[in-house]
Amino acid sequence: MEATRSAALLLSDPAMRAIAREAFTERGYSVREVDGAGALDLVRAGKLALVEIGPGGVTADALAEARTGRLPSLAKPVMAAVPVGALEVARAALAAGASSVVSLPFDQHELAVRLDVLCRWARDAERFHEVLTHLPSRVMVFDRDGRLVFLNRTGAAGAVDRLLAGPRIDDFPAELRDAALRAGRKALEIGAPVDREAQVTGVWMRLRAIPLDPAARRGGFALIADDISEHRRAEAELRASSAKAAALLDALPDVVFRVSAAGVLLDFRSERGNLVDLPPDRVIGSRLEEVFPPDLCQVLRPSIDLALTSQRVQRIEHSLAGSPRDLEIRLVASGGEVVAVVRDMTESKYVQERLALADRLAALGSLSAGVAHEINNPLTYILIGIESVLKELRRLAPDEPVGERLEVLIERLQGAMEGARRVRRIVSDLRTFARADEEAEKRIDPRAVLDAALSMVDSQIRYRARLIREYGPLPQVLGNQDRLVQVFVNLLLNAAQSMPEAQASHNFIRLRTYQDEAGRAVIEVEDCGHGIASENLGRVFDPFYTTKPIGEGTGLGLWICHSIVTGHRGSITVQSRVGEGTTFRVALPPAPPAVEAESSGDGEVALEAPNGRILVIDDDEQVARSLGILFEGSDLTVVTSGRAAVDRLASAGEEYDWIFCDLMMPDLSGMDVYEQVRRTGRGLESRFVFMTGGVFTPRARDFVARVPNPCLSKPFHPRQVVAALRPGRTPGSGEQP
Repeated sequence: MEATRSAALLLSDPAMRAIAREAFTERGYSVREVDGAGALDLVRAGKLALVEIGPGGVTADALAEARTGRLPSLAKPVMAAVPVGALEVARAALAAGASSVVSLPFDQHELAVRLDVLCRWARDAERFHEVLTHLPSRVMVFDRDGRLVFLNRTGAAGAVDRLLAGPRIDDFPAELRDAALRAGRKALEIGAPVDREAQVTGVWMRLRAIPLDPAARRGGFALIADDISEHRRAEAELRASSAKAAALLDALPDVVFRVSAAGVLLDFRSERGNLVDLPPDRVIGSRLEEVFPPDLCQVLRPSIDLALTSQRVQRIEHSLAGSPRDLEIRLVASGGEVVAVVRDMTESKYVQERLALADRLAALGSLSAGVAHEINNPLTYILIGIESVLKELRRLAPDEPVGERLEVLIERLQGAMEGARRVRRIVSDLRTFARADEEAEKRIDPRAVLDAALSMVDSQIRYRARLIREYGPLPQVLGNQDRLVQVFVNLLLNAAQSMPEAQASHNFIRLRTYQDEAGRAVIEVEDCGHGIASENLGRVFDPFYTTKPIGEGTGLGLWICHSIVTGHRGSITVQSRVGEGTTFRVALPPAPPAVEAESSGDGEVALEAPNGRILVIDDDEQVARSLGILFEGSDLTVVTSGRAAVDRLASAGEEYDWIFCDLMMPDLSGMDVYEQVRRTGRGLESRFVFMTGGVFTPRARDFVARVPNPCLSKPFHPRQVVAALRPGRTPGSGEQP
């Protein structure tokens, strides 16, 4: 033991003093023999002491005064020596704060035992004091008069130590003094700790007052002070952040909610109240089924479960039953809860469809010169072939046989027919490409999509690059063929425009198809053009972003491609190096086996039209007369205006097996003719077969989709006409033969 420890000794009997001195010395203490006043000073200072209570020492009251205001666990213990048998004196000594009592006279053994306990207590107090010294909190003890009797550390380690300095509580700054006194008085009043907060010179403190004697209403108390300024600033920032987040959520047009795994709504924010059936104040705490429409709950429930089990973001699209609204829902798990964002995509989808149409029309603008060239070529040999046949036939007398020239004339007519078919295919492709198609998904051969796209951009590619086809086996895919054609028209146009003209022998565009390990159909469009800078690759699919000069690009093409491909549950990626070229890779999932393929039926098979009484209504008389060739032998009537057709059909005796009617006519449209005939109640409307050179208006599109009658797109093949008249035809909305 180190000899730096000291103990106070006040005993009137010299023999007892000698025994006590020896005992303390053996335990490593230096002994100070003091009088009554000196003993009380050392007790107040927290020193270990053996003090006689009585005439030869100090009174119990004096000891009590010296011990007041000290925490028992922090003060060194005091042993009181009392006359043997003086029970009341012993009780008074203990009540005054003595740690233990020894009877006078005592023997060496008895004192040694008691001193061992006392010294152990003193060492524990020292260790506890050491712990308090290293606490970040400032710990102070005040007596009942507000005097500082204990401080866990000296010096100013921070703002708290600097502000809470001085020998009395009255020395504190006014705000801290008042808060500390209120806390101390309340703690002494209730006999339990009391917390208060106070601020001074920008420093926030938490003050905790602890009564030293919970049973005493007047006495000392301990004060623990902590700097909570950072905590307060963090709270203020959190409140501000929460307020901003709440304002942001309130400003969103989306429905945002938290839901438990059991389907109970924990939080709910919505700018659009018409999605829920309950007022906002009743939504929280309700179950999904009590809040959302039944059809929405049917898709939410399994998606919530999947988000919780997979811990991955779930994205679903849903059209509300009985409503034109389309919703996009994203769900992400957070602990045992799910956060959901429901966005109304109705307007966005409409805008996207209009932008897609605009992009198609922009592409048509780029293709127009080449398309004109593609049409003019076959028109040249159509006109020459027909004109040459007519010239030879006019030279012949009415009864003169054609003779050996028959084969030549047939060959010329067949060439003209092939040219006409080629023009028909080009026009059909253009019409399909230009319209905002809403056909249902069907099974598609991706190579047919590529061939259709190539037929439209051939004139753009031919003078810029060699086309290399590397077609590998591909699965069929499920989708909308017209939209997929638009994707590859855009990609092929971009590839062609990335290379200069008149260098076809040096440039190439490679189309490569294969099936990847996941079973997807992969189509790559590779060019050797100028390439895309690496810093721009991440933006090529952004709307309105383009690297082309002003006037040459809308910035919508690749965004539309990305939207269409992802809408087909596929992916589109790009790789490029400046000066070397670019490769776009489109991957589409295979069609499920359960979906049956549709036959294109595009063979040129000679079919015979059924005979009957037929009315043809078309403002182009030549088109109307041409049907007479197909229905040769039938009773055919031709009218060239809608009003004339209505007048004829209004006659009671006019009955027709079939009524071929142009959809768009200047005086009265085919739609109006149909409606007026339907109102007569004679049932003739079921015999209409509509013809159109293109459905150009919203009303016409809605009409074709609504009525069960067939609609033939000009130019049509005789096979299509015969198919429209086949017995047992299943009516379908605007069904195309």
